[in-house]
Amino acid sequence: MGPPVTEVRRHLSWGMFAAYLMFGSGFLVSWNAIFSIANYWITRYPMRSPFSPQSQAQGKNSINLFTIVYLPVNPVTILITTRWHSSMPTHTRIIVGYGGATLCLATILLVTLAPGNDASLAGTLAATGVCSILDAVSHPAMYAEAALRPPQYTRVLVLGASLAGVVNNILRIITMAAFDSEADGLANGARIFLALAALCTGACTVLYPLLRRRGLLVEAGPGARLEAGEGEQDPDAEPVEKEGQEGPKPGKEDHAALAVAPGEALQGRAAVLQVICDTWRLCVALILIYIVTLSIFPGVLVEDAHSSRLGGWYPIILVTIYNVGDMLGRILPATFAALVWTGQNIILISSSIRLLFLPAIIFFGVQVVPVMAVLTFLLGFSNGLFTSHAMAAGPSHVHPILSDMAGSVMVLALIVGLNIGAGLSFLWLLE
Repeated sequence: MGPPVTEVRRHLSWGMFAAYLMFGSGFLVSWNAIFSIANYWITRYPMRSPFSPQSQAQGKNSINLFTIVYLPVNPVTILITTRWHSSMPTHTRIIVGYGGATLCLATILLVTLAPGNDASLAGTLAATGVCSILDAVSHPAMYAEAALRPPQYTRVLVLGASLAGVVNNILRIITMAAFDSEADGLANGARIFLALAALCTGACTVLYPLLRRRGLLVEAGPGARLEAGEGEQDPDAEPVEKEGQEGPKPGKEDHAALAVAPGEALQGRAAVLQVICDTWRLCVALILIYIVTLSIFPGVLVEDAHSSRLGGWYPIILVTIYNVGDMLGRILPATFAALVWTGQNIILISSSIRLLFLPAIIFFGVQVVPVMAVLTFLLGFSNGLFTSHAMAAGPSHVHPILSDMAGSVMVLALIVGLNIGAGLSFLWLLE
């Protein structure tokens, strides 16, 4: 006889948590690899800034081309894939996303071996744009699949994205220490980044279908959560809300209009609108979280914060502090059930309070190194904590039939906030 069923399920859950941690890291690894080697791109493709003609030697504006190519394409693609999410199976979107990102990163790596001219820049930007599209194809699909499982899976997926940032920072520090700041040293460090990123996305490409063939992954789609056994007791299930706490909405009682058979579930725009109506406070919270974060990080930390004592290491230290805080904020709700929030109001109010970071960092933190370090840590910690709460709570506030759609809508809200925040971060160029 085998072990008890509960032990088998617990064992599989821990294994899946490890897999989801890697899947979450795979989402951002291409973004991190491309943008963490900004000093290499600036040196390789020097450009004249339209706001400061004297900056030609610094090539200050070349990295902005990567941001312009990557960010706007991403939310448009996510909006399309969310609207027509049933047109392509989720497992196909996930495999295409990870596999395509691997090929794009390998292409960018090969282009770095060519001369740094307009043609190689165009090829690099094209591959970056394709990476953005592929991320938008697989990112919502993975969260849609995680939404069909207990909320811890979504939290671990969110944690994996933060882990990618921390590992990226560690590698950044190692390569800065190992290679000089001349062109050859920057090129060697950049190629290491790109190669490791391609290995990570390649591993996700191989691992996902292996787990799927073993029957450990759930295909997202209308009614999938019901078919998987909604309400089934799971050893990893959320604790019951205490009296007085705002919890997720009940299922069928509060969604009479959706109390239909899985095959008759809402589709397309109607499903998206229903999910947005049920989770609009979480969507607004995610948008606010990333407007605040991307308005400050990394632009203000890298461009406006200076220390004569720490020199070029100061922005690297600040980015590391941010990423460590972000990871800790995501670890806590994934580890301690008492720190889990599911109420939409408390998540929205807490996310709104983060707007105070804007005046605090710009007017006070930039001038004082210790204050900047503390504010940067709190910025990262609150970003990770509230992101984990909002992303995991979304599917529990909709009818089970729409759980996978809720996962996709949460990603869409996050990306919208990210793009608005990134756009606001360009304001420092006008100074």
